[in-house]
Amino acid sequence: MPWNRLSRAARQRRGWDAGLSGENEFWTRWLQGRGLTESEDYRRRIDATTEILEHLKPLIEAPVGSRVDVLDVGAGPLTAVGAVWPGCELRVTAVDPLAVQYNQSLDRLGIIPPVRTQFGEAEHLLDQFQPESFDLVYSRNALDHSYDPMLGVSNMFALARVGGVVRLEHSVNEGRNQRYRGLHQWNFDVQEGRFVIWNKAKHIYVDKVLPPQARITCEKHDPARSGMPHWLNVTIMKTCQVRSELPQQRPMRQ
Repeated sequence: MPWNRLSRAARQRRGWDAGLSGENEFWTRWLQGRGLTESEDYRRRIDATTEILEHLKPLIEAPVGSRVDVLDVGAGPLTAVGAVWPGCELRVTAVDPLAVQYNQSLDRLGIIPPVRTQFGEAEHLLDQFQPESFDLVYSRNALDHSYDPMLGVSNMFALARVGGVVRLEHSVNEGRNQRYRGLHQWNFDVQEGRFVIWNKAKHIYVDKVLPPQARITCEKHDPARSGMPHWLNVTIMKTCQVRSELPQQRPMRQ
């Protein structure tokens, strides 16, 4: 890799590392305040009988009696996916770079999570899991906080089974809106009907990086029309077997 690109990647990683403390502080306050305070979101996340998010069910083909494997990337201390799917065996795996710190906070506060988050970075998922291991690979308000989200998307797609789905749910252009402070270094948006990842240094059309077996659809909520936050939902279906694995560019570890 040319020195100028390597240097930029190293700076991106250092900035990301520095921003992790703020993320940990936010979730520590959230847990101490029971979701500030005893919010519906908090109650849902700590309840072992909470069903999988309703809007995720149509994304997965799950006949009665089948097993559904879900990976939540950047799950935080308590996954929002849910813990059960009536009629099916739901197995949720949650990963986050701050899992160690989160689990220490949970133990200190006496909170028992239905799903225990384990350490994992989006950029290194293939070091932990075998390709095509999950029916749904999910990330909510997290992947745009990573230091190399395009690599994260590529890894998530590799982990999806044929017929499986990568689902991303994020604020639109969060990096720009947060003035690139802390972990907010990237933007997710739709341009010309295409999913794009960008910041001040890069502009990536995701369909140009993923293989043709990736079928990408985007849904962007305009608050003025929908009454919902300025939010982007991206669904990436793996339509058939990928003949060769995507080349994984491993970011330099500092």
